[in-house]
Amino acid sequence: MVASHATLTRETARSSSVLAGRGLRLLVLAIGALGCGTTQIFAEEPTARIWANGQLVGRGHGEIQMTGLPETTTIRVEAEDGRQETTTVKRSVTGLTVLGALFTYGTCLIVCWQYPETVWASLPPGPRMAGPMSAASRDPWLDPDPGWMATTPAPNAARPVDPQSLERGAAPSPPPTARPAP
Repeated sequence: MVASHATLTRETARSSSVLAGRGLRLLVLAIGALGCGTTQIFAEEPTARIWANGQLVGRGHGEIQMTGLPETTTIRVEAEDGRQETTTVKRSVTGLTVLGALFTYGTCLIVCWQYPETVWASLPPGPRMAGPMSAASRDPWLDPDPGWMATTPAPNAARPVDPQSLERGAAPSPPPTARPAP
């Protein structure tokens, strides 16, 4: 009976070390997966500068680390023409944070908070340009066909007006027309 007890103890020790090894591998995998993500920040204009907490992270598109300690980040977007918009993004507890906490003895409840996957930073509308539309923004379907436009007659030749007839209130006579004689 002693031999069977020793065998049982060895098997129990072996199985617990296998479980501990699997748990350690799962723990390393969970922490590694949580730290690799980034939050994508997009601006309306591809040339707009994107700042996160005062640090330039890109033009038109930027990335910040998604997972970390609870934090609020200020994101500012500046266009070439001077327009700018500021917004804040907060890390929060997600399902992945809670799942990671199960494998890290609750450590993920402190260090695995996450920003959203994507942040869209829109700029206020720019100033309207006065004047004619540029050729690139014209719609050719709205232009009338030159063949269908009515032509305007040439202006009548100027002829002198008698000042006395205007004083009497008479209307100036219509211009003579050239008609063939019958």
